[in-house]
Amino acid sequence: MQLDSKVTRRHVRSVGQDRWVVSFLPGRTLSLEQARAALRVADDLDELREAAAVLGLTLLELVGLATMESSGERLWSLKEAAHDVASAAAQHGRSGSR
Repeated sequence: MQLDSKVTRRHVRSVGQDRWVVSFLPGRTLSLEQARAALRVADDLDELREAAAVLGLTLLELVGLATMESSGERLWSLKEAAHDVASAAAQHGRSGSR
């Protein structure tokens, strides 16, 4: 028996004894509930990837930024980070020349 994703080409295949393998998780055998969850996640990721592209981000950037904000971490822009690095380098240069 095989279950196919409704959105992608991913699939889940029965290997007997109520165990399943997922096409993108090689070497793992899962329960049916776990296998269905894996397919759901794969489908959701494809939808998120499309949304990220609309925003001009990669999937990993979108997930990382959303995760950071939801956990309350401070987001630094690249400009702020570059300024911090330049300031630290300048201070280190001054202390090293004494």
